[in-house]
Amino acid sequence: MKNSKIIILTTGQPSTNPRMVKEYQALKEAGYDVNVFYSYWQHWAVEADNKLFSEGTLHLSDFTMVGGSPFYDKFNYNLSRVFHKLNKFIYAKTGWKTVSSTSRVTSYLITAARKTKADLYIAHNIGALPAATAGAKKWKTKAGFDAEDFHRGDFKEWESRQKQHVINIEDMFIPLCNYLTAGSPLIGAAYEKLYIGKCFLPVNNVFSKRFLQSIIPGNSNVLSLFWFSQTVGPYRGIEA
Repeated sequence: MKNSKIIILTTGQPSTNPRMVKEYQALKEAGYDVNVFYSYWQHWAVEADNKLFSEGTLHLSDFTMVGGSPFYDKFNYNLSRVFHKLNKFIYAKTGWKTVSSTSRVTSYLITAARKTKADLYIAHNIGALPAATAGAKKWKTKAGFDAEDFHRGDFKEWESRQKQHVINIEDMFIPLCNYLTAGSPLIGAAYEKLYIGKCFLPVNNVFSKRFLQSIIPGNSNVLSLFWFSQTVGPYRGIEA
């Protein structure tokens, strides 16, 4: 299987998706030919991405941005925003456009996957899931999905429409995947209850041993609190 081609698809940028970056690095180190199709998401990540590319942490030739950005291919960026809003409106009113309303770049990722032959297509994030299965169907190969979160559980009580949309996407495309991974054992177990017969292999969010540092002795009589989230605010677990 080594030297086989693997396509990774994500709706974010490398700097906003460290789990995807670690997967890319692991596959490259194992000897696979890996390409990543990604999209603009955050302004701060542009500089962070450029640093990863310039330092050689990521190979620029392996990464292709789709859907444009405010700095590159502004036409497609603005066009994709217009169509995304239109597709979301149509979906909200009629239930149509389920796939194309998933994210701003889902249709772009689908096109990229169908144009690029690979032995395996791996989706990160719900918006990339339809693209991985589309590429696998076109080239009669395999598709995978990394469930970084229990995605249908991401929503607040009043976001029932958005939640139902994610459920629809998961129900449409997860059964088509040849393999599935999860960000934790509990995420995998939650999905396995929904998709009988599907196995979600837990891949914990850890770093390479080469980053280990010496343990600093602490004061066991003092309570220590460690908190991490992309968002510090309500409904992110900090209340607990």
